[in-house]
Amino acid sequence: MITITVAPYDPLWRLEFEKIRAELAAALGDDARIEHVGSTSVPDLAAKPTIDIDVVIAAGEFRATREKLEGIGYTHRGDYGIRGREAFHYDGKRHLMRHNLYVCASDSSELARHLALRDWLRAHDDDRDEYARVKTEGARLYPHDIDAYIAHKQAFILGIYRKVGVPCFAPKSYDGNEHFMSIALAFARRTADYGETPVGAVVVSPDGKILGHGHNRREGLRDIASHAEIEAMRNAANAVGDWRLTDCSLYVTLEPCPMCAGAIIAARVSRVFYGARDENGGAVSGNLNMFVEFGGGTEVTGGVLADECGAVLSEFFRGMRNPV
Repeated sequence: MITITVAPYDPLWRLEFEKIRAELAAALGDDARIEHVGSTSVPDLAAKPTIDIDVVIAAGEFRATREKLEGIGYTHRGDYGIRGREAFHYDGKRHLMRHNLYVCASDSSELARHLALRDWLRAHDDDRDEYARVKTEGARLYPHDIDAYIAHKQAFILGIYRKVGVPCFAPKSYDGNEHFMSIALAFARRTADYGETPVGAVVVSPDGKILGHGHNRREGLRDIASHAEIEAMRNAANAVGDWRLTDCSLYVTLEPCPMCAGAIIAARVSRVFYGARDENGGAVSGNLNMFVEFGGGTEVTGGVLADECGAVLSEFFRGMRNPV
């Protein structure tokens, strides 16, 4: 079982990054752009003791970069649904501090977000300290649940993106529905890590607290019912001690299927917001709208961050058809 630990800032983290950077530069070339990002790159910020690194490349350089990284023990794992950012894993390397390695296109919006968050926190002590508080609180509340920990941080991170002026998950005006859908999107993106279709969901209380979250786990659990909505509602029901989720809202990145629609109705969820349409298997936009026929008053709104939700799915299936 993974235990999430947020540690006080350690000046040695900078030195550990330099050790990793030197090894990467030896393979990629001394002029390679290697950025230290993430919380360990911000002095005096508490962080999980894992170094995050972005290798920045120009268009057309990925294949050569991948081959060089594979030559020193890294394995390409794909973009996990995030365009312009390719993840690499490794085994061994015990001489180096634990790290996450990504290769990012120089014009990648994900790279822009990484650098914007890092640079803002380096320059604004109050926000740095508040972020440390939020992360420490998240680790205390969810010591063994990385998805819940990430969701706990998400509102703060999105707030910084808005201050800086970089796109979050949508270049639209911010509102509450987009906020919660963006958190569901964060879970959808992580779902691809497990080889599952990237769909994420959260259940939100009437006062705006996330009661439960979920992502597809059907393949991993070999359970037909383990869709994102079902997982989120199970977690929410456990949190409130009641299967009834009256007055709650559910946000899901893909239009619910008939099975999930039936469960949502049975759980008495008051409002459903979904992102991308499911023209083949959806229970809302097809010939039969289950929420109209059987919903008992459940309000349904579609199209929240629809382009972003659809893009995550498209990238995932494109990667399956055309592996790098």
